[in-house]
Formats: sequence, structure tokens, C-alpha cells
Amino acid sequence: MKNYQPKFFIIIPNKNGLDHFQYSMPSLFSTVYSNFTAIVVDDGSDDGSLDFLRTNYPKVIILNNEGKPGFAGAVNTGVRLALKEGADYIAVFNSDIRVLPRWIDLTRDVFKQFPLTGCVGYNEIARECLDDFSKLSDVPIKCNKVERLSGFLLTYPTNVFRAIGLLDEDYFMYGEDNDFFNRLTRAGYSILGTSIPVWHYGAGSSQGGYQSSRRR
Repeated sequence: MKNYQPKFFIIIPNKNGLDHFQYSMPSLFSTVYSNFTAIVVDDGSDDGSLDFLRTNYPKVIILNNEGKPGFAGAVNTGVRLALKEGADYIAVFNSDIRVLPRWIDLTRDVFKQFPLTGCVGYNEIARECLDDFSKLSDVPIKCNKVERLSGFLLTYPTNVFRAIGLLDEDYFMYGEDNDFFNRLTRAGYSILGTSIPVWHYGAGSSQGGYQSSRRR
């Protein structure tokens, strides 16, 4: 279909991420691309983050991840629903980031230009550079092939999950991305780092939630 808008599903693992949701959700819902669905996969939060979402962002789908703990398990729970709902692309979105309004449009352009891409990553803008972040909307987008990416935001075409499977939950929190990157490469997919800027607070995982600051 000529005017078809691919479905983007945004998976946000959460464990007590209220402090981060207060800035990341307004950023996410300022996205100009309309055909996206946000899924928060919660791992037993008790900080009021789910009440915050229900009150302020009722369109967010909330899934309970109890029984499948860890970041990898949370992502897989979201991926399974996204595949069932006919997603074309799936983004794994840490709760401690801010994105530019056109980030999905820019990501879609990358996949269109490089159709054998299995994963797209982003240019990390450090916490102390927030004042400069909003000025980066018009930066030229560059891409380069890499072996792995930092995991604060990653976007995949859904066909890769059908081809090579989901994340390995034995890794629980760290290492599952690198394992997945290796599997993508062996399957013939490219991994692309881009200059699409994403602001990253960082250090969130040390504050009680695995959802934040997953560096490689």
C-alpha cells in the first residue's frame, strides 16, 4: 500500500521508574509519527509508576512481567505481544531517555535506505547536555556499520525476531544484547549506529530499576 504507515511498537521495561517516566513519557508522546503503540512491561513496581501511567498516559498498554523477571524477560514479553498485534518495527526504549519528535521518522528512513538492517542504534547525548539536545533536531543523519550498540534505545524490524528468536533470558539483565547482535550478524543482518540523537540520563539502574542506564 502506497500510503501505508508501518506499525512501531515501543517496549519499555519498568521496575520503579516513576522518576524517569516524568520526563521520558512527555518526550515519547511528543513523537510526530502517529502509528506507534507504547507497551510498558512492569516487573513488580511499587513506586506509583503504574498509577502515573494510568492517570496521564491511558493509551499505554501495561503488562505484568511477574514470573519472568529481568530485562530480557520483560523485553520478550513485550515482543510477543507486538508480534501478535502485527508490529512492523519494535523499539526497546529505556525509561531514562528523551527522544526528538521525529525520531521514528528518521529511524524509518534508515531502514528504508538499508533494507538488510537488523538493528538501529542512536547517538547518546549525555545528561549534562540537555540544554543542547533540543537544538539537534536538524542534524544530518549518518549511519555506520558496527558490531554492537549501546542499549538505551534499539529498534528492530520484527522479521529478525521471527528469523532468529527472542532475547536469551538466561542473561537476565546484561549481555543479552551482545548475544542478540552476534546472532543477527551470523544471520546476515547489519547493525547500524546512527547520528540520531537521544538524550540519556544514565545511572538509573543503580537507583533500583533495571530499566535504565544499560551501557555496553
